[in-house]
Amino acid sequence: MHILTFIRHQIRKLRDWQAERDAIRQLRDMDDHFLRDIGIERQDIETVVHGLTDQRHTAKNHRRWLHRQAETQLHMAPAE
Repeated sequence: MHILTFIRHQIRKLRDWQAERDAIRQLRDMDDHFLRDIGIERQDIETVVHGLTDQRHTAKNHRRWLHRQAETQLHMAPAE
């Protein structure tokens, strides 16, 4: 892995971790009534935040996979 790619990846991971911590902190600061209104139980805050982050990464990885598949198809298309 190229060193710059590695550094970018580590910076992205740090930013994601910070965003998760901020979201968890904000949700913990809310009262139980408001949390119930948005469908979250206090004990599930971390699970919900981590699940949303995982879904975002899964969607991003899927888009990358689709992009690679499209590029592969373009390279394999017969020349006219």
